[in-house]
Amino acid sequence: MKKIYFYLLAIIFCACGRAGQSENSSDDMDEYRDSVAIHPMYWTGTFNYDYKTLEEAEDKLLSMLRESNDRYYYYDEFIDFISKEPATMQYPFTKIKDSTWIQIVDSEDKKLRCYSWDNGTGGTMFCYSNIYQYCGENGVHAIVSSIDDIQNEGTRNDIGESVVKIHTFYNREGKAIYLIETYNRLASSYSGQALNAVTIQNDSLVPYPMFKGKPNNNDFDTYSEEKENYLAVSYERTWDWYENANFGEGWTWMINYIPQTKLLYFAQTDGGEYGLLIDRYYVYHFDGEYFNYIGSDAGYWLHPTLRSYNRLMRTFEVKDYRVRVDKMMDGTYRYASWNNRGAMINEPNLVLYNGEYDEEAGIFTFRNNGYTYSVSSDGLKISHNGKNILHQEILEPKDY
Repeated sequence: MKKIYFYLLAIIFCACGRAGQSENSSDDMDEYRDSVAIHPMYWTGTFNYDYKTLEEAEDKLLSMLRESNDRYYYYDEFIDFISKEPATMQYPFTKIKDSTWIQIVDSEDKKLRCYSWDNGTGGTMFCYSNIYQYCGENGVHAIVSSIDDIQNEGTRNDIGESVVKIHTFYNREGKAIYLIETYNRLASSYSGQALNAVTIQNDSLVPYPMFKGKPNNNDFDTYSEEKENYLAVSYERTWDWYENANFGEGWTWMINYIPQTKLLYFAQTDGGEYGLLIDRYYVYHFDGEYFNYIGSDAGYWLHPTLRSYNRLMRTFEVKDYRVRVDKMMDGTYRYASWNNRGAMINEPNLVLYNGEYDEEAGIFTFRNNGYTYSVSSDGLKISHNGKNILHQEILEPKDY
């Protein structure tokens, strides 16, 4: 893939504490704005309107974005405004966040902010535009670039990323380390997620070697990538994962950090032809300085008695039960259910082993003392000695 990028590093002469300023008439600011370089291939619009407050500027920007009448838009004027106005670092942009496709994510300490949006140039592969804004020693800086360009100096990436969250950690010296969680849609059914470790060093945003102890080759699949400054996973058949993991609940399992245990769970795939998600995770422990790899495991949200399995096949909720089917290491299937749709961290009310799967019909079947449990896209069916006694359909998906 041909990869193209550009970046703009804007260094200003005011402290981050001035981010609340609303006037824009100082000589220093005019000099700073005049010094900003604009790459002609990517940047054609400029924000040349006078404004007395950031609220006034936001209203003007919003009217310009609405006039585009298009979800996909380069937002050139917005890039120009953010890159040239340091006071935007702390400004909430509530109207723009509520009315456009621009996502704005802040770090816990408010010293790093990420802007991202789909710019519409990728078709089924979404291409994102990004601005990374941060407080350095000499003021606010802005980089118009993807995180991949920042992480891998000398490489070029033209697809950008959607920034989901910034996780903030502090090392033993109290230095802030940021794990930038990102998402990419690489094709209609092929996606990727990553954690990118960076820190602010003087006036630069630089990679940070946060991840230690690469998994063994037989434990780290071909759809994952690990370096000291980032973790990444790509996976296909996203619709299958959406459906199999309770219609979207599985997306909340992909990347999780638990402060109480200091454990990071990062999604793993089967390493096969399609890189399918399996509800198993690479686990890292934060020792106050680094994340050290400790092995592969099930999610912490699953009861300890159920954590030994090969992969999740299906989980969903019906009126009276939470149902889960896993494929075991020996190729057989296990059934678990929770009364009253209980959480999976609780001990299940029923567990059955040695289930069978009819691939053509798409039905998992489990038998126990004259009872037959059938799990499929139709929901849960239970019969006793050949007589149907229960059929409950899958509940409507929740908003995860």
